[in-house]
Amino acid sequence: MNYIESALNSNMVDVNSKLKNDATRNAEEVQKEIDKLNDLISISNEKIQRWQNAKLTADKYQKKTLSALIQGEKEILITNKLLLADEKEKQKEYLATAKAYVEASEIIKDSYKECIGNLNEDMEILDTSYDIWLQNTGKTASGADLLEKETGILNEKLKIQTDIVNNTKIAYDEMVEKYGAAHSESKALYSVLLDEVYAYNKITEAIEGVNMAQQASKNDSIFAMKNYLDTYKDVLSKEGFSDEDIYKVARRVSGYDKISEQEKIEIPVKLTVDNGDVKEVAEDISLTVNTHLEADEAYKNTGSQFAQALGDGFIEKFESVAGLMLAAVESTARDAAHSMQSAVNNNTTNYTFTSTAQTIYQQIEDAKRMEEMNKARGIT
Repeated sequence: MNYIESALNSNMVDVNSKLKNDATRNAEEVQKEIDKLNDLISISNEKIQRWQNAKLTADKYQKKTLSALIQGEKEILITNKLLLADEKEKQKEYLATAKAYVEASEIIKDSYKECIGNLNEDMEILDTSYDIWLQNTGKTASGADLLEKETGILNEKLKIQTDIVNNTKIAYDEMVEKYGAAHSESKALYSVLLDEVYAYNKITEAIEGVNMAQQASKNDSIFAMKNYLDTYKDVLSKEGFSDEDIYKVARRVSGYDKISEQEKIEIPVKLTVDNGDVKEVAEDISLTVNTHLEADEAYKNTGSQFAQALGDGFIEKFESVAGLMLAAVESTARDAAHSMQSAVNNNTTNYTFTSTAQTIYQQIEDAKRMEEMNKARGIT
């Protein structure tokens, strides 16, 4: 049971508003009777007060007559006050009934607002913690440390934004189910869903940008390591340092050790919204090179291959690894071209994600695994 269903089940919901409207109408009818009784009570009080004033100047027989009139009006006044109390109690019950039968749209909106409010607070806390880290550590942190921290923050933001998209989709689906897509509240939630998916995709783009910066930093560290070895390798060798120690120092001072220790960044899939369905967008070209298996393997081997080559024959060894990287890029381009051609031939596999059985994130993962199985079988 999702959070919207839980909220709906915990309330007396009248989707058609009939019971709520009936109770409200009854309360309004009772109010008319209350107003009428209040008027009668006011008239009685005025009569009693007027007759009591008249008794002050009346003779014996007139006072007797006025006293009888006052007594009769007091009895009427007491009766009307009792009736008024009954009508007020009746109205209280009708209003309580009307309040109990809340429209589903109000429950959906209120529970969604509470849920998203909590997630937005988590996002704000994450931003604040990052700002504090930058204040305290950012000025002295290395480029690698900054990239590592930014990657961690972006991944946490993506998790939160995924929850926001999921919960917005749940609220939208519930509203459409009960009122239809053309309902004003459904349209409002659809607009919010578009905004949240856009925010999700902006985070994926930021992660992709950090990944590219990390790869550039890795390449810079490789050339920095080469420059260090060109300058100091022969001198250190003559001083008795082993090649292993020299390369170890070169990797550390060039920053390559720090960069190579960083985990490979997984580029998340982007989402799109079509008629209320949240779908995965296949963007092979936009994914950076290190998502390709051959490219990833090349980077894993960079430490040993480049370290061995930096002393002598650097260019030749670099070209061999660069060739492997080029092959990876070409392979990625071929995969992208194949996907584009399949789209032209209307032969692509479309995945539609809903929020009923699984979260959108889980379904995306299932879709990715299915694609991998299809490729392994030679289906795609």
